[in-house]
Amino acid sequence: MTYLARFGPIFIVVLGQVICGCPNGWETYNSSCYFVSDDRKNWTAASDACSSFHAHLAEVEDAQEDNFLRQMLIQLHTDHRDFWLGGNDIFVEGDWRWYESGQYLDYTNWNPGEPNNHHSSGEDCLEGYLTYSHSTFRWRDRPCMIRIFYICEIKENSSIIQFTNYRDNEDRGNVFGTEGNEAVRGCPNGWESFEGSCYFVPNMSEDWSAALSTCKLYHAHLAEIEDAYENNFLKQLVNKYHDAHSHGRMFWLGGSDSFVEGDWRWLENDERFGYTNWNPDEPDDNHEENCIAAVLSSSHLYWRDLKCNDRNNFICEIGYVCIR
Repeated sequence: MTYLARFGPIFIVVLGQVICGCPNGWETYNSSCYFVSDDRKNWTAASDACSSFHAHLAEVEDAQEDNFLRQMLIQLHTDHRDFWLGGNDIFVEGDWRWYESGQYLDYTNWNPGEPNNHHSSGEDCLEGYLTYSHSTFRWRDRPCMIRIFYICEIKENSSIIQFTNYRDNEDRGNVFGTEGNEAVRGCPNGWESFEGSCYFVPNMSEDWSAALSTCKLYHAHLAEIEDAYENNFLKQLVNKYHDAHSHGRMFWLGGSDSFVEGDWRWLENDERFGYTNWNPDEPDDNHEENCIAAVLSSSHLYWRDLKCNDRNNFICEIGYVCIR
């Protein structure tokens, strides 16, 4: 797939292939990638500009990250001083939160006297500014509608899309290109790909806890099914496994109601099931059946609850990984 997006004065052709690490022109720190804009926007427009690349305005978690941003701005030799960060108190005055995560600002680096909501003027958005001496990078609240530069952040090795850029009036280099970054994201050998995840059925039987531990050896987790399309994909996957090994009809998934009976959740993200495909009359909690398995029939992959110490095959799942 190819998309056309606009980022400040830059038109960018966005290709469907994803890459590992950070795009060229982005700086790496502690598993995140950062980009400093060369155009000014109000806070909302800046947030939207970052979102168009699956990124968000930078959220500073500790003094080390704050110092990294100061050093990054110094190394860029920029004359710009003011940059939007990802915090605001738009909804409740004084209740400062990071917009992307919704978390309170556990670490802060406010300039003395800030935030002050100056003259009750509605200074509800977070600005980081670099002092002229470059000695500090401080924070202050500013009106959200002023137009300043901004810093985008995205997690390294997340779904960073490949960029090829065309500028309006001049060619200033391949700022977002991927030259020199030959790693792509996908599935390891032997794993099957579906909708950004990779799946693998080890040729062994384990109880539910041991199956979970085995998946973790691959930096994976027991599969968690979000919709009927994924369930149908897994039906085809375990059908191939069954045909190849002539055994295996039950496969552990990553759900359990061990903590609260009847409150079925996926273990990896602690979310209640949004989609289910229980076999009729399941779950029935027969003899403390607190773990979920997918059961392969001739034409379906149904779910049922089983005792967690039963031994079954299992399905591991992991997000796309770096492949070089």
